[in-house]
Amino acid sequence: MFLDRSAKWLLTINASFAVSVALSSTFVNVYLWKVKSDYTMIGLFNLFQYLMIAMTFVLAGWLVKRRDRVVTLRIGVVVLALFYLSVLLLGKRSVDHVLWLGALLGVGNGFYWLGYNVLYFEITEPDNRDRYNGADGLFTSLSEIIAPLLSGWLIMTLSDLWGYYVIFGISLGIFLLAIFMTFFLPKRPLKGRYALCAVYRQSRQKTKWHYAMLASIGQGLPDAVFVFLIGLLVYVVTGSEWKLGLFFFVTAGVSLVAYFLVGRFIRRSWRNAFILLGALMMSIAVIPSLFQTHFWTIILFGIGLSLFAPFFLIPLTSTVFDLIGANRWRVKTRVEHVVMRELALSVGRLLGIVAFLVWVQLTQKTGHLLLLIFILSLLQCFSWFFMKKADGVQDR
Repeated sequence: MFLDRSAKWLLTINASFAVSVALSSTFVNVYLWKVKSDYTMIGLFNLFQYLMIAMTFVLAGWLVKRRDRVVTLRIGVVVLALFYLSVLLLGKRSVDHVLWLGALLGVGNGFYWLGYNVLYFEITEPDNRDRYNGADGLFTSLSEIIAPLLSGWLIMTLSDLWGYYVIFGISLGIFLLAIFMTFFLPKRPLKGRYALCAVYRQSRQKTKWHYAMLASIGQGLPDAVFVFLIGLLVYVVTGSEWKLGLFFFVTAGVSLVAYFLVGRFIRRSWRNAFILLGALMMSIAVIPSLFQTHFWTIILFGIGLSLFAPFFLIPLTSTVFDLIGANRWRVKTRVEHVVMRELALSVGRLLGIVAFLVWVQLTQKTGHLLLLIFILSLLQCFSWFFMKKADGVQDR
């Protein structure tokens, strides 16, 4: 079945978001590092970002039930535009305001992703969801392949920090265009009260959903640290934004192929085995860079991570969303269940960032930071353990 007008607009908005994020978010942490080389500052910036993502998901879920999911999506895009405008206006003084800048970025991401997830559920149908996901995955992957390389070239070509200001300005322009496009999405207020407390109480009972939330905490442990630290370490080792763009070009290409193959050939009965394989192989991929840290060993790590992350993420994510659709009450409270999943992920992400902040007080050697990545990667095996345990309990 072909995509209708609303699905095409949602696809266009998310493609714009993917381009903007691929252009700039990869380099925000490097920009801050170039102004002030301080791992603690980078950690606090990301800590406040993910803390506010969690808090915003709770507020955005309430707003969706009271108003409309398009409103939360629009608020998210507006706040993200304000973030890039703030970075442009503050310039080098951004490093003096990392806490509220991180919080602003978190608020924008929180509103955007809750609004998008709810719209995705409602606008797509079972008979066109695969077509939508295929198109969305293609646009996102192409953005992740091309945009970082373009950003790296611009930063290397323009003197001082002007390359950063150009890519942040482009991202600001794309978000302003996305705000305009949100007015073409249909409005459809959701009915019913906001039952997040009831969903939380149900999550504490030892059901399949309970163990899936524990698995989501395990998934989150390395997630945030991966996002900001791997790219930063590539820059620290090479001192080149161009090589950083090249790193993301190569790893995104591998990821595109891996997601396609795993998504095409995985079977439901293989899910737990794939989760364990993915967690173990992502950890093993770090090992060569522990013994000899240079650009090519980190490239090898990035390729291993990109190749095996789909083995871990696809079956885990699919299982969690299958559980949301497993009974009528969860479908009715799908907004609250999406929020609860995000809160579980956020617990893991925040614990991972706190571990990073403690770690850098003890050592800041690149090899030791890669050891932290190895440990956090290995902890993802807890996700397999809890999903395996979920198979042995009755769902209700």
